[in-house]
Formats: sequence, structure tokens, C-alpha cells
Amino acid sequence: CAMAMLGAIISGVITHKRIFADFFTLRWNKGQRSWLDAHNVSAVLGLPYHAMITYTGLITLISMYMPWPILMNYAKPMEFFHEAFGEPEDVPASGKRHALVEIAPLVRDAERRLGGPATRIIIANPGDSAARVTVARALPGALNARTPSATYDGATGRFVSRSGETASAISTAGVMLGLHLAQFAGPALRWAYFVMGLTGVAMVGTGLLLWTAKRRKPGAEPFFGLKLAERLNIAVIAAFPAGMAAYLLANRLIPADLPGRADMEVSAMFWSWGILGLAQLALAPRRAWTTLFMIAALAWIAIPVVNALTTSRWLIPSLLDGDHLFLAFDLACLAIGTGFAVAARISARPATRTPSRTRRFSEPAHA
Repeated sequence: CAMAMLGAIISGVITHKRIFADFFTLRWNKGQRSWLDAHNVSAVLGLPYHAMITYTGLITLISMYMPWPILMNYAKPMEFFHEAFGEPEDVPASGKRHALVEIAPLVRDAERRLGGPATRIIIANPGDSAARVTVARALPGALNARTPSATYDGATGRFVSRSGETASAISTAGVMLGLHLAQFAGPALRWAYFVMGLTGVAMVGTGLLLWTAKRRKPGAEPFFGLKLAERLNIAVIAAFPAGMAAYLLANRLIPADLPGRADMEVSAMFWSWGILGLAQLALAPRRAWTTLFMIAALAWIAIPVVNALTTSRWLIPSLLDGDHLFLAFDLACLAIGTGFAVAARISARPATRTPSRTRRFSEPAHA
């Protein structure tokens, strides 16, 4: 999918003849013309972001879908990663229980070895005699996400190894990963990432709706391809967000110590999405849009409510404690739910016909 998106971005830039003019063109209340303008503006506005996030994502995962150079040179693929990143080999759990040593002394020793404050602690096989504690340090504002680290034996506290300096290619890949994850960024830039991601959603959503709107003839029976595209649009644009909310609700409602909990959360998303995607077939298209948008609105608004009922880190305590991370999450869920409620209200309005004009507009080839 990422390769296809990168190809679409490159070909879209080449074929889009009015790319600069469309950045400043947005006409309101003009029917399909407004939808086309919104599609073009959202595509052009987020173009640099989408090109960056797609390419850096491909580079980050390149060893997964192009593993052949590693397989040709290493009998065990993990040996490449240990050699490239200077990290110790993974030690499997022994099955013998052993209490974990105190972490604070290990952190202080790691900060001395790494020459700066620790930013991340990773514990492998906790409660096992083969436990490993890795303490990593990241430079503030550094683009490279590959940070130096020190590893300790979690059962004895013995120093095991320190990751060395990486080669230029690995450092470049680390910068690509840093750009993709935005761990270096402050709150303002992280919100900019989020908004640019929303422009991609708007581009895809408006493009899908435009495709069906252009092919629907007043008074004519829709052909099979149009009916299929419209139902798939409903399943993706309205039902899928409700499934995403189901994932977050499952995260709060499923007991934390239940075996297979993580898989249950994922299953909750796919089952919710699939059931809603099939259930909408029993409704008329306009009714299906309104119903699924309202279900998505209720599901997203329910997340902060369930969070308040099941945890102590809900909206009011987070606000009083100055915990901006949890506060922003709850407010974002409420904003998303409100947005879907507005979409449900708009989709419930009766269709209005715009006066026909002799001059028709042409749809871009890539829409």
C-alpha cells in the first residue's frame, strides 16, 4: 500500500497541471464544484507531508519486504541487526522465576556510561532469570531515532554491553525513522503531523464521494459498479472509524490480566467494522450514512466516559494534574465524536438539487 501511495504521489504531481492554482482555490456552497475544490486543496496542502511520511515509512520497513541482501549474507537474519545496531543478542526466557533487580541504580550507571539522561527503559523477560534491562538515551531534538543504549542483566544487575556508534547508512535510516515517528518534535509539530494526516483523510474521502457523485444520473437506476462503490464508501468512511473506536473501548473494558488481551482488542476492531459494514446493506444508502455516522459519534464520545469509569486518568484529574497527554487524548476523542455527529446531521438532510449549467467541469484524472 505504501509503494502504491508513493507511486500515486509522484504521478499525481506530474499529471496535476494546476497544482499551484488549486492551493488557493476553494469555493463554498457550489455543490460538486466545492467537493472537487476540497479534494484538490487537501491533496496539495498535505503533499510534502504525505511524500515524507510515505517514503520514510518505506525506508523504515525495507528489511521486512526486501530481505534478500540480508538472507544472502547472513545465515541468521538477526545477526545482521545485532551487528548493524551494536545491540546484544536476544536471550530467550529460561522459565525460572527470579525477582528483577532495582532499576534506579542501573539507570544511574547507564547515564554515566551514555553521557546524558536516560529517556527510555526496555525490560525483556521480566520476572525471569534471563531478564534484560536496556536503558536508552536520546539527544533532545535529535532527528536520529536510533539512540545509544546500555544493557544489563535483570537478575544480577551486571553490565552486559553498550551499543556502539552506527555506520552512516544506519544513521541515515535512523533519521528516516525519526522523521516518521516525530519523537524529536514538540507538541506544535506533533499536532501539525496530525492535521496533515487529516488532510490525507479528507483527500481520500472527498475523492471517493466525487467518484460516485459524478456517475449518479438523476432518475436513472444505479448500475452495479456504482452500487458496490457506494456501499464500500460507507463501509470505509463511516463504519471503519466506528471499528477504531471499538478498539480503544476494548482496551479499557477487557481485563488487563486476561490472556490474549491484545489479540482481543484487535479482534474487537475487525468484528465491529465487519458487522457494521454488512449491517448497512439492510438500509438505504442515505439512511446507512446517517446511522453509521451516528454510531461512530456515540462510540468516540463513549471513550472518555468509559475511561472515567475504569481508570483514574480521566478528563478532570488529568486537567487538575496538568497531564496534557491524557487530557489531549480525551478531548480529541470528544472532538472526533462531535465531528461524526455533525456528519450524521448533514447526511440526514434531504438532497438539494443544484441548477444545471451549460458548462461542465472535468474531474482530474487522479481523483
